[in-house]
Amino acid sequence: MKVLLYSINSRSIQSNLALYYLSEYASAKNPEVEFKCLESSINEPANFQLAQVITHKPDLLAISCYIWNIEATARLCSDLKKIAPKMKILLGGHEVSHDPQIYLEQGICDYVITGEGEIPFAKLIRHLQGYTEIENVESLVYLANDKVKSNSKANDIQPLDSIPSPYKGDLLDRPFVYYEVSRGCVYKCHFCLSALDRGTRFFSMERFYKDMQVILSKPRIKQVKFVDRTFNLNVKRTNEIFKFLRDNGLGRNFHFEIQAELFKPSTLEILETIPAGQFQFEVGIQSIHKKTLDLNGRSCRLDKLEKNLDHILQSTNVHIHLDLIVGLEGESPKMFIESFNWAFIKRPHHLQIETLKILKGSLSRKYRESKDIIFQDNPPYSLLKTDLWSFSQIRKVEEIAALLEIYWNREVLREAFWQLSSSFISPWIFLEKLSSYFKQKELPFTGMAMKRAYEILYEFASQHCAIDHSFFQTLILDYLEHFQSRGKTPFPKSSDTLKPPQYSQLVKALNLQSKGFVEVFDTPVIFKSQKGRYFYFGGKNEPLCETLDLQLNQLPLELKSKIGLKV
Repeated sequence: MKVLLYSINSRSIQSNLALYYLSEYASAKNPEVEFKCLESSINEPANFQLAQVITHKPDLLAISCYIWNIEATARLCSDLKKIAPKMKILLGGHEVSHDPQIYLEQGICDYVITGEGEIPFAKLIRHLQGYTEIENVESLVYLANDKVKSNSKANDIQPLDSIPSPYKGDLLDRPFVYYEVSRGCVYKCHFCLSALDRGTRFFSMERFYKDMQVILSKPRIKQVKFVDRTFNLNVKRTNEIFKFLRDNGLGRNFHFEIQAELFKPSTLEILETIPAGQFQFEVGIQSIHKKTLDLNGRSCRLDKLEKNLDHILQSTNVHIHLDLIVGLEGESPKMFIESFNWAFIKRPHHLQIETLKILKGSLSRKYRESKDIIFQDNPPYSLLKTDLWSFSQIRKVEEIAALLEIYWNREVLREAFWQLSSSFISPWIFLEKLSSYFKQKELPFTGMAMKRAYEILYEFASQHCAIDHSFFQTLILDYLEHFQSRGKTPFPKSSDTLKPPQYSQLVKALNLQSKGFVEVFDTPVIFKSQKGRYFYFGGKNEPLCETLDLQLNQLPLELKSKIGLKV
């Protein structure tokens, strides 16, 4: 028997960890069966995906379904039923677990597994080989005599270590991997499907060490993304893992979803020792209003969260990604703006705004469906309108979220963007005006080239700031640092680039890069804690930006005069 586990991912570089867990567990229970994991992306043509599956000629095709791939999956299954009617198709995953009968009645699949899949998947294969009755396959939904039948729910797998490690072969041949040290969640946030979980289960620390030694032995893997819903739930385990990764994971990045208010002083002390670029935290703020959080089932001590967040931002090298949700129950536009201003002023490294998604099976759908709420019928089920939010108000926030992707989350413009925002009454007012400018000029909110983004910000600032505003000097230095363009900018500048003959003499006197350049300002400028009139850029071989004023002051007066410097 041949089994093909298949997934259509949102991007080609991503992997679907579920396929590999299912394959490893089922193959241990069914050693005589041939298992193969295969992945595609939503960017691949439908006929390519169809050919991928047909080429392998599986007896059973098992597909992992989510909001980003369910439509492509349904098309694929429909086509397969036409050209390979004998192939059995099994669907699983969040997107089909809450209305499995739809896919069975449409005739695009033969089976659906709801919830956690390892135990039911292995038993289904035993059934297909004739070893057990179909009624013994827990969590399975199927058609019997043209009627949908649902078997009893399977227990959660215990212990998690009973699932063989999937970290081998194809899963390791990629630039980043997903990893979990636990399953489930203790929180009951209405907007999250993890609220349906029955507590949290943990893999053993022995399993973690064994897996991580394999992962860290692969030089191609540059990032490990931990998919635990709340990674830092257990203080002792968190500290142990953080210290191990700090000491053994140099040169790699580790991404975690955390609850900042749970950090204890012992964890914060460890975070102070983490090298720059090694740890990345995603922190779901969602709202700063306790009333909103309570209405949406989210437990959070905001005072503790803010204290720990400030400490991490100010005293560690950890990269911080903050999330906000627009459209939460009880959160008015005014309240959301307060949440946004609070989050922006924290100066996180990444600030993301998501429109609330009313996911199948979520408590948001259960509790709010009878209220004045309108959302998309099809994936991703984004909110369209509520009693507090009009569609145009939601759309306005989405446009501002797109501006953050252009100007804040790309990092290169962040210093200049921050300085410009401080010239307005609030960050929200600033972004509102910038959004209006984009629409007035009919500029795109997505797909903008970086150099064009600099030009637009210069043009916008020219309408709102005096020409001698320090923002313009910061914008010049910001651009030259990131593009190392030998003094050329796509917008007018108030500084001058030192002439080649002068620069050549400085190269000899100060041992500078010959392909670098020096930018000269009439008055001292502050940029990234440096103050001076002469800023040296090392060129592509040495992409740095630093002031030369101190070094120039130490040169002989005769040499400075010969070069034409006024220091």
